[in-house]
Amino acid sequence: MDAVQVSKPLRILKLPYVALRNIIMNLDQLEVLDFSFISKKCRSIIKSTKFANFTVKLNMQTAQCPFAFIRERKTICEFSTEILKTRNRYMNGGRIALSQYSNDGEGICIECAKIWGDYICDIFRIDIDTLDLEPNQSVEKMISIAEWLNKRQSSLRCCYFYGTETNSDSLDRFFETADFSIQKLVLLLNQTYKISPLSPKILNVNCLWASSKNWRHLIDWITVEHILASNCVTLWIEASSFHENDLNRFIKGWLNGNNPTMEFFHVIVKRLDPDLLFDGIRYEEKDNSLIRNYDCKAVGVQYEFKGGFDIRRSDGRVATLQQKTHLQNPCQIYHFAMIVWPNVISM
Repeated sequence: MDAVQVSKPLRILKLPYVALRNIIMNLDQLEVLDFSFISKKCRSIIKSTKFANFTVKLNMQTAQCPFAFIRERKTICEFSTEILKTRNRYMNGGRIALSQYSNDGEGICIECAKIWGDYICDIFRIDIDTLDLEPNQSVEKMISIAEWLNKRQSSLRCCYFYGTETNSDSLDRFFETADFSIQKLVLLLNQTYKISPLSPKILNVNCLWASSKNWRHLIDWITVEHILASNCVTLWIEASSFHENDLNRFIKGWLNGNNPTMEFFHVIVKRLDPDLLFDGIRYEEKDNSLIRNYDCKAVGVQYEFKGGFDIRRSDGRVATLQQKTHLQNPCQIYHFAMIVWPNVISM
């Protein structure tokens, strides 16, 4: 009877650097995490490795995996709360109580998320790219997460708030506390009750996308005063309570020098009366045969301007305004859009 051949363990730490690097580069993110726990040397090796491009998302929504690794808009690996719990003994000497991870199916607690977030970002030498939060978190929790991000990074590419319950005080305190810049802010607030206008600081972002479910839950928590004072490049607002006088103020504000960085503005409204909309505004109406396109990469939309109304600011910048609707539109919902053309300085 032949003896069973027992393979010898591969002592990968004894391998030359190039061979060791090739092995590590073929590990997935969870395997990399586990490798880093073996020893200080292993953690140092991981930190010295340049991995293929991916981003990290921290998701604090109920019943969601707290950490996800994203490449080309696809999730390639996730760390669930259970995965983190089973590795609890490696974090701060296991001083995090397992009961602290979550409560009754809720998302990961903020303190655990901060500890794990710091460790994950450290070994992969990367910042949090995307943050998903529920808009009904307590004021204390919102301040805590904002203060943590203030200390660990200077910017956040994308921040999502979505849910059916909203605590406007908590949202205000988050943005008032946050010192880091936000490139894209998405507010999907679907509460069925009225909330107060949010802090003007929500407009201190490159792109704002604000959405509500339908016309019964209008977005009245973003006002014209918000828009006039904003530094946004892209503003995309759905189901808004704006009317002709509001948009007239916005257009005149732009003509007078407000919103100097704005490139694209979109809002869904009821049908607008052109006479009221353009009251006191000089414009040039373009024929519908003139078709101009704008690639709004921030929200992933190719927007077509067919004809429209051109206006010019005193510095020569030209913008086109358009009101359009779909053929089947029983609710009489209209898309009002304004594009500031980047290379046009005359009319």
